[in-house]
Amino acid sequence: MATKSLPSLKSYPKACLKAEENADLFSELPEEILVSIMSSFTIEDAARFSLVSRQCERTWRYFPVLIFKDYHSKEKFWDSWEAIVEEKACFVRSVDRVLEKHLGTTIDEFRIIFDLELSSQSYVDKWVAVALDKQVKRLELDFQSNLRKMHVRDSRSHRPLPICFDLPPKFTGFKSLLTSLCVRYVNVTNEFVDYLPLSCPLLEILCIQGSRYLTRITGSLHVKQLEVSYCRNLEKIDVSARKLLSLTLNFVYPIELHIVDAPSLFKMSIGEAKILPHAFDNLSDILSQLVYLNLRFCLILPLMRGLVNGVPMPKLRHLELTVTCALIDSSLYQCIFVIQACPSLEKLTLKLERFIVRTVADRQPRKWIGCGFPLKCLKTLELVGYRGIAMDLELAFFVLDYASMLEEIIVDFVPLNDNDKRQRLVMLQMKLPQGVKLTVK
Repeated sequence: MATKSLPSLKSYPKACLKAEENADLFSELPEEILVSIMSSFTIEDAARFSLVSRQCERTWRYFPVLIFKDYHSKEKFWDSWEAIVEEKACFVRSVDRVLEKHLGTTIDEFRIIFDLELSSQSYVDKWVAVALDKQVKRLELDFQSNLRKMHVRDSRSHRPLPICFDLPPKFTGFKSLLTSLCVRYVNVTNEFVDYLPLSCPLLEILCIQGSRYLTRITGSLHVKQLEVSYCRNLEKIDVSARKLLSLTLNFVYPIELHIVDAPSLFKMSIGEAKILPHAFDNLSDILSQLVYLNLRFCLILPLMRGLVNGVPMPKLRHLELTVTCALIDSSLYQCIFVIQACPSLEKLTLKLERFIVRTVADRQPRKWIGCGFPLKCLKTLELVGYRGIAMDLELAFFVLDYASMLEEIIVDFVPLNDNDKRQRLVMLQMKLPQGVKLTVK
């Protein structure tokens, strides 16, 4: 068989020159199409793409979406403290270089998602100033990290608090076209939140997480989506919000809570276990209009039987139960009192995020007693983080017993090999009636 001969060394310069000419085909495209192609890229991808041609190199400097995020596996940070310091310094230099070269007059989206130290405060201030000067529409600052060294302690719980950045001074007295603002572990003040309706009249999404300065949110809000999470000194939320569609609340301690005049609200997520009964007592008017509800709770602490206190949720179509932490022998039995309050439920989701490993072995699944009510509308059961243990099997068996209209069970396993997955599906498959589809991810 004849073999194709390799080109001689003398032919390489011409070949390289021809390849270089063909590689710049992107330059023939209109700039609008190039921007459209690059619009789904991260800024790192856009910079790499710019190496393809001279036109792409010019285009990425006008790139309207600037997302700076740590995409690497966090396990590598455990190598040494020197590696952590160098990684953070490289990140700061990278953001600085991009912003210095950026020639666009506007920025649609600007996101910083990284574990930075307080020594980078001046850089953060500068970056935010540039973004606001370029009329950024969607701004996110997220400095949350499980790897951060924690120095400050909460006197009430003696638990360490994450370090928070100060609010960049550019926000003081500013006027903006912001439509979305998300600040995680940035110290937001009461006055800043009070001023938002005037300073950001177009704001639709507001997310505040981990601020130590925020003690209250009061007055009228014009946002459509609101999240307030883990602000440990927060004492009061008392707002009217006629445009509000989605509400997420995560507290460590019960607070004074009043959401009034919110006729459009249909989606809510709330946790943790200590504050759930308190929140249900204060939001009974809202519960009756919800279409989606996510409850986050820890099963190490017992749930209260009267969690919903008999408040019906006649419009609820999707209930999501997110278990943030549990023991291997925990039970979800008390959640049936929430399910009973949702006669129109069409989808039930269980998410199991974390288990504490103990020497106690898993028990056998038990039939839930006193649950003789039909799930007349339920069509889908979704089990995320499925382990095939008593806790998730009991919920599945309960649904199979009472959901006469069930069409599908979606099983999303924790990381397991295929053999383990097959073994943990056996008991569920044995109970599966004909006509119910089992989808395994």
